Amino acid sequence: MFTLTVHNPHTYPSPEEFKPSRWYGIPEPDIAMFGNGPRGCIGRKFSHTEGLTFLALFLRDWHIDVVLNANETRAQYEERVMGKAGFAGLSFGVTGEIKLRLTKRT
Repeated sequence: MFTLTVHNPHTYPSPEEFKPSRWYGIPEPDIAMFGNGPRGCIGRKFSHTEGLTFLALFLRDWHIDVVLNANETRAQYEERVMGKAGFAGLSFGVTGEIKLRLTKRT
């Protein structure tokens, strides 16, 4: 019988359990959520469209602003946050805590 690698108990102990930690430290290109090539997931385009639609409708109804530390200017905030930014796999990211304020648009 053929067993998929992700369900092989020799590769992943308790393969049926939900353990996101088993994917920590794996480079992003090695995880193909939708698959690649001619047999890739046919729902990829729909999923991306759905995600972008949600984001557009969310940003239409809500205003997002950053919360500055005490006596911190906007320039100091950008230096503090963006000074630690960099690429993580194929995506751009920042490290550390970033506080945001959501305000309902009127």
